[in-house]
Amino acid sequence: MVVDALSRRWEYKGQCLAMGTTLAIPSWVQEVKDSYKEDKMVIDWISILTVNSNVDPNWKYSKGILRFKDEVYIGSAGSLRLHILQTLHDSPHGGHSGTHATFQRIRSYFYWPRLKVMVATYVRSCAVSQQTKVEHIAKPGLLHPLSIPQQAWEVITIDFIEGLPISLKKNCILVVVDKFTKYNHFLALSHPYSAADAAKLYLANVYKLHGQPKIAISDRDKAFTSLFWRELIKQLGTTTLFSITYNSEIDEQTEMVNKCLEHISNSPRISNISSQQKPDFLFDPDLHSLTSCKLSLSETIKTIDNFREAKNTNMLRLLLSLSSIAFMFILLLVIFFCRKRAARDDQLGDIESKEQKHDGDESEMEDIITFSGGEDLTICDILDALGEVIGKSSYGTLYKALFQRSSTVRLLRFLRPLCALKGEEFFDVVRLLGCIRHPNLVPLLGFYAGPRGEKLLVHPFYWQGNLAQLIKDGNGESRRWAVIYQISIGMAMGLDHLHTGLQKPIVHGNLKSKNVLLDRNYQPYLSDFGIYLLLNSTSGQEILEASAAEGHKAHELIKMRDASPETDIYSLGVIFLELLSRKEPINEKLTPDEDFYLPNFMRNAVLDHRISDLYHPDLLLSNNYDKGNPVSEESILKFFQLAMACCSPSPSLRPNIRQVLVKLEEIGK
Repeated sequence: MVVDALSRRWEYKGQCLAMGTTLAIPSWVQEVKDSYKEDKMVIDWISILTVNSNVDPNWKYSKGILRFKDEVYIGSAGSLRLHILQTLHDSPHGGHSGTHATFQRIRSYFYWPRLKVMVATYVRSCAVSQQTKVEHIAKPGLLHPLSIPQQAWEVITIDFIEGLPISLKKNCILVVVDKFTKYNHFLALSHPYSAADAAKLYLANVYKLHGQPKIAISDRDKAFTSLFWRELIKQLGTTTLFSITYNSEIDEQTEMVNKCLEHISNSPRISNISSQQKPDFLFDPDLHSLTSCKLSLSETIKTIDNFREAKNTNMLRLLLSLSSIAFMFILLLVIFFCRKRAARDDQLGDIESKEQKHDGDESEMEDIITFSGGEDLTICDILDALGEVIGKSSYGTLYKALFQRSSTVRLLRFLRPLCALKGEEFFDVVRLLGCIRHPNLVPLLGFYAGPRGEKLLVHPFYWQGNLAQLIKDGNGESRRWAVIYQISIGMAMGLDHLHTGLQKPIVHGNLKSKNVLLDRNYQPYLSDFGIYLLLNSTSGQEILEASAAEGHKAHELIKMRDASPETDIYSLGVIFLELLSRKEPINEKLTPDEDFYLPNFMRNAVLDHRISDLYHPDLLLSNNYDKGNPVSEESILKFFQLAMACCSPSPSLRPNIRQVLVKLEEIGK
């Protein structure tokens, strides 16, 4: 009999198990054990639990791992705590969450003393979180509610409902609601419509029946903000109130009616109603939560007739009473003036002198302030200018305006009254900005203050647009080194004048490629410098948030009041990188090898030796067009080094504006 190897028996069972079992120990277990080496508290607890494992139900020790409430305890030795923070906050799984979310995520797996404090400190120091997270600021002050109307159709609200299915060639509804009675008019029209179409419907269906209201409330639809509609409402004697960003609920009444109307339109109860029947009759007879009543159509008509008859009788009685009172008042007034006439004649000379002095005081309270270059500006020029909106922001609107008297085009900046400073503080800043003059700064030509708090700044208009448009369009001029160098040194000179050339230095505070205007010769002009000084703290913070969203904000800048020359230098460096690479400051179409922010992308390109990503290759090809002033790759790389120095994460390592100018002049040689 032959014995084979497979039929052999093992003498010891333990020897068999040792041959067939493989033990896998995760690497993190060893890292956790290593973190216990110098932690005195861990050593004490391990000693206690080894002797008596039931001494505290919250603490458990098994297989070399200490647990607190079933979470793994991480010791103080080594950098494992920091590694866990980076993994659960910076990684795609963490998503740079806030303090609370990151703490809860870590707390569900691990524990160590003062965990929440460490998480809060780490999140506050995270550069990405500082740039992307928006700080929530309370609204400035209390909202002032609209006054309650004293009678029907004194205050109305107007709005449009669009995007409806086509019915009888109409697909939009103009909704007009009376704020006092909650009575509604639903007027059908077709899209596209103009302000004139809306005005015809309003006059034929609302104004004809109810007369002119005192106040009309609407949102900022283009039909309501058009010059035609605003002039029509003004001629009818009605004041227009527009809803604003911070108080959009001012027009909430119409929005609620819109919801009810959409509910009625989708309800089966109107499926058999004639298309000629108006929706007003379906909505208005319903019970209203404010008026607490409902009327049928016949009752509604009867009530209106009774109201008109009673109104005529009461009006007659009122006229008679007023006539009697007016007659008595005039009689007493005549007697009074006859007795005082002699004394008035004696004091006429003094009164005339006082009136002359009063006229002189009024002449000093001017509605327009002009500066160098804008001496010919008048109030009529500004109010009669034909404007075209070319930019909007949370604190104002930018217009390209044609002044008809002089046939010149100017840039008008409208500042919303709620966003601007109040009183003399605002005028002091305007006078300061109006005195600043430099060949590379957009000058302030004039300022207009309206009777209702309107504030308009007048600037020259530059036909070549802004630097962001030039880079985005990618035309031949944006690829020429001569143009890039001219724009760069012009921006630096303008910023140098703000930082060092004034008695009181001014921080730009909103430097980005959109705020660099260009003339026909591609000479740069910095705009919006010091604009945050004219705004309240909330609006200034919104400027900062917009700059962060576009990738021009320095990492350390959290509050707008903390803006400094170093933060301006960072923004200048980002613009330099835009000119070199023709890339946007924020890359919204990321690939695995790219970074969200342009400076970080450039740093990674240097580390990975991707020299071709540092500048656009057309810069060297443009030597064919700049034969008089060719550029070498060495000069381009020096320019890149200057831009990266300006974008240094540490403000103390950034050059000042004078050092930037010196370096640019060396590169130009």
